[in-house]
Amino acid sequence: MKHISNHSKIYRFLFITLIYVVAWLFLGFFRLASDEVIVMLRATMIRFALATIFIFGLYIKGYFVFHSENKSLKTTWWLIIPALLISINNFPWHILYQGDLTLTVNVGTIILFLIECFSVGLFEEILFRYLIFIVIMQHLDMTKKNIFIAMVITSIVFGLFHLINLFSGAGLGTTIQQVGYTTVLGLMWSMTFFITRNIWVPIILHTTYNFFGIIAFRYGTIESRYDPFTIILTIVLALLATIFYIIQFKSLSTNRVNAIIEQD
Repeated sequence: MKHISNHSKIYRFLFITLIYVVAWLFLGFFRLASDEVIVMLRATMIRFALATIFIFGLYIKGYFVFHSENKSLKTTWWLIIPALLISINNFPWHILYQGDLTLTVNVGTIILFLIECFSVGLFEEILFRYLIFIVIMQHLDMTKKNIFIAMVITSIVFGLFHLINLFSGAGLGTTIQQVGYTTVLGLMWSMTFFITRNIWVPIILHTTYNFFGIIAFRYGTIESRYDPFTIILTIVLALLATIFYIIQFKSLSTNRVNAIIEQD
């Protein structure tokens, strides 16, 4: 990362902290809400709290998570499209088109669910795409090959992390499938981070993937999460996107890749 002035770092960190404080006030405002909303808000606040701790710890070590190069994103925004299409495809559009899908909650709950999805994306992307990645790279030489190896390792760990869903009642078969596709998604999101040099990109991709993939089944009138058409289309899009991002990553210069994880 290129050097940022200490004042700029402090201001941005204080801004993040302010958002967190406002979020806690937001939680207090909803104390009279339903149990479901309270559970959702508490889980969201825990993720925001953990993300804040990670951000602050990295900041102390000289890594400013949200540093980005505006010029870089302006010239690479189109590279996000393949991954974004996968996120959008995670919604059962064909069922909606057939008229068999109806959401059973109000707009407020949908917005709250979107915030929850954002908290998941923020927490997990900072943890896996940044913190764990840096820990691994501290034991490897700073080469492009090793950076790719570290991305693969963090993606596998990210996939295995979803085994925790077994403790919340998820079936073994479903969880194993989730481990598989989240590993691929993790690798794809890692490469979008390095290509765009902006951590907000994988955070947004992760948020939209979860939002489109869960909302219809949590708050809708359909029960079957997967159908042959969606599965085939998702697999094809994922394979094409992964190949595309690997090619794009290989085209990056070593200095450009290294600059992303250098300490300020």
